[in-house]
Amino acid sequence: MRAIHLLLYLAFLTVLVEGTGFLIAHLPVTRKMLFSRGALFVERLRPRKDLYRAFVADRYDGVLGWDNPRGRTGTFPGCRSGPITATYLADASRRTTEIESGPPILVFGDSFTRGDGVEDGDSYPAQLSRLLGRRVVNHGVGGYGPVQAALKFQRRAVDHPGARTVVLGITDENLFRMLTSYRPVYQWHTSGMFAFQPYMRDGVLRDNPNGPTAAPFDAFLARARQAFREDYWALPEPYFPYAAALYDALTRPAIRLRVLAGINPPGVLRVAEVRRGLEAVLDGFVASAEGARMAPVVLLIPNKPAQRGMFDRILPELRARFTARAIVFPVRDEAYRWTEYLPSPNCHPGVYGYGIIAAHAAEAVREAETTLRVSVAP
Repeated sequence: MRAIHLLLYLAFLTVLVEGTGFLIAHLPVTRKMLFSRGALFVERLRPRKDLYRAFVADRYDGVLGWDNPRGRTGTFPGCRSGPITATYLADASRRTTEIESGPPILVFGDSFTRGDGVEDGDSYPAQLSRLLGRRVVNHGVGGYGPVQAALKFQRRAVDHPGARTVVLGITDENLFRMLTSYRPVYQWHTSGMFAFQPYMRDGVLRDNPNGPTAAPFDAFLARARQAFREDYWALPEPYFPYAAALYDALTRPAIRLRVLAGINPPGVLRVAEVRRGLEAVLDGFVASAEGARMAPVVLLIPNKPAQRGMFDRILPELRARFTARAIVFPVRDEAYRWTEYLPSPNCHPGVYGYGIIAAHAAEAVREAETTLRVSVAP
């Protein structure tokens, strides 16, 4: 009789655990958080073959994944404002100012560097140009992580033999982009539906999976399906037994890192995969700058005001790592009105917010050009 009771208890426990797994796998909120929707995403891509062709013709880059358009002016919605104009030059940089004096300063990074949400003359590189009275070339690209930004610098350095300083802007959110091979795996609701990219894995740079030549559309879809299975941020599709699927999801590095970012953001920098990737990217960037005879600046930019202490713990270590080789400079001075950094929580910085970044960048550039023992170009 005791054995029967034990079997019944185990059966009940199994049904309870499996039922819980089933519910979690099918409730919209928990399914979105813990399980992949890659199959659905790829199916939604199928009717967009023409858009893929247009992307390949206009924005695709075999190494970087994508780039800004070239020689084009467009109008885009601003955040809590009217439309803004973005002008891209022949080299895919965004227009800054008409200032041409002094050795150029090159800046690379993501949309915070490009200046999304404001006019050409209000981006942080444009404001930096006016602060220093120097030409500043804005090579920021929306959606980039530090891997792409550093690789783009390697490509563009030869175009500016007279440049003296290069700034690599890194936002705290970039740490997550650095690990993904296909942007929609990391951010399912992204405009970058075709955004394969180079990435870091185990501290090693991996090539763009959709390069060096863009795959035909059917092959692209196959690569997208593979990315949803194998990317760092990949999650399992729901499957039976659902308890096993739930365990699979909860033990994925993507879930652990997202939970850590929610409860202890600075702790993300202690995760081995993130730390090794960031150090490898910065090592490569600094070496490339030295090879180009430019003084390197690493500008650590908060994605939101509350994140401006994100890099505090790691800052002394990074500065020690690059002593006399690079300036590592956080954007976090308490003297500014940080409540005005963003027009609203889901926006890029406004004009004042980009001014905060520009002021820090100006200070970092001055320090780099006066203290670094780099054989910079005359």
